[in-house]
Amino acid sequence: MCLKKFFHHDQPAHWKWGVLAALVESAYCLLVVGAVLPIVELIVTRLQLNSAGSTPPILFFFFYLLFFVFSVAISGIVVFGYPAYLAFEKKYKEALATVGISALTFVVVIVLVLVLLVVI
Repeated sequence: MCLKKFFHHDQPAHWKWGVLAALVESAYCLLVVGAVLPIVELIVTRLQLNSAGSTPPILFFFFYLLFFVFSVAISGIVVFGYPAYLAFEKKYKEALATVGISALTFVVVIVLVLVLLVVI
């Protein structure tokens, strides 16, 4: 309800984009963790079955780095796409404000997750 009022209120667009980018990025992180956790468990199980002091296969690290680079690219587009657009339009204050609002929203999400971890 609070977000609905925020997005329908007469806030500047860069405020809305900043909050929205951080929330979308947080949801993306949750989705990535949910998708990667079973894959990592499978790989660890496979390594334990295959272990005789052997090093992990190169494909595991290759997968990890590819996934990490792809994830960073997606995250960069989500968080810095609109501020970059604003900067290209010579609206530097709005671009910095959007990044700042995103950072503050990330802090709020982190605090909420930490509170959930302590409560659970």
